[in-house]
Amino acid sequence: MSGPLIPQVDRTTFLFPEPTMAALRRVMSGATPEQVNQAVAEYLAANPVEGDFVTQEYVDQAVATISLTPGPRGADGAPGAPGADGAPGSDGADGADGAPGAKGDTGATGSQGIQGIQGPASTVPGPQGIQGPVGPVSTVPGPQGAQGPVGPVSTVPGPQGATGPGTEMQAGASAIQYRPVGTTPWNDLLPIAGMNVPGWTRAVYIPKGGTVPGGTPAYTLIIEAEA
Repeated sequence: MSGPLIPQVDRTTFLFPEPTMAALRRVMSGATPEQVNQAVAEYLAANPVEGDFVTQEYVDQAVATISLTPGPRGADGAPGAPGADGAPGSDGADGADGAPGAKGDTGATGSQGIQGIQGPASTVPGPQGIQGPVGPVSTVPGPQGAQGPVGPVSTVPGPQGATGPGTEMQAGASAIQYRPVGTTPWNDLLPIAGMNVPGWTRAVYIPKGGTVPGGTPAYTLIIEAEA
């Protein structure tokens, strides 16, 4: 513990030596001795001293802290002289519009004015008029219309066509040949070389105008009904 020791007279109502109290009265301008003593007592209560003595550092810290305590309020000074009038303020914002007034009475009808000049023709077509009566039926056919789109494929078979001519067959030099009855050229049907293999002959029977089943092997005899 550094610095000279100052005896502690009483822990509750301790008063600093007179030089310290005089210093506090100077810094606490306007305070009475009782007010200074009260400030010292309050500081000691908030910052108790341990042991029987206080150091000079403690006293210096107490003086610095107590000197910051505000003094009592002084008496109010005399009112100052009135200041000069300020410049006029700017105009205020316009007020809100009033509610609409009641509707007035309808005035008398004026006289008919003169007809105005003819305006330009309108470029916007007028509304469609009502349909007129049906005219007489024309005896002159109209022009041929454009061909319409192709319709969907029908799922209903058409009527049976006319029976075609019969078929003639012969063995030519190198192939079995056929031709419709009444025609001249013969058409090769099967090469004879493929038919000279010994064994059973493959044949398929189809109705008149039918088609050969898919997967039919080569050199198969196709027999079509006459009707």
